[in-house]
Amino acid sequence: MFLSLSACRQERKISRTDKNPIAVFTKQDTTFILQAILDHRPLDSLLSFAFKGRQLKIVKDSIITSNLPLIKNNKPVLFVEVDSTNDELRRWYDPKFFMRVTKLVFKSASEVEGVVYFKAIGLLCVYKLSKDDVRSWKIFYYHFYST
Repeated sequence: MFLSLSACRQERKISRTDKNPIAVFTKQDTTFILQAILDHRPLDSLLSFAFKGRQLKIVKDSIITSNLPLIKNNKPVLFVEVDSTNDELRRWYDPKFFMRVTKLVFKSASEVEGVVYFKAIGLLCVYKLSKDDVRSWKIFYYHFYST
């Protein structure tokens, strides 16, 4: 039983248990979703003020557990174990470019909700994405909150 469940996690499938569909997604889906968020122009316009040209670091946690091939500011994104909420990292004159993925929920085989947080500048970003016919993830809703 365990082997068959872990094998399903490696490929995109929808399994049905009773009346409730459960979507299973690949690491590639997560990569494409996060890259779509990082490439989002309205987000970039907010980040470029504080982080123009700097290398983004994403904090690993229960949602992001491994490195993904992501790019921001023409540089590969680094994945770190450091908690970006640490007050030592928050200095108004030199904000650290850390992002935390606080939510990544797959609503169906073609829709996902995500939340990313940039504590150093107090920016919380809520996104909804859908997959089109060519298997590309597109943002159809977003909202930015100041924290």
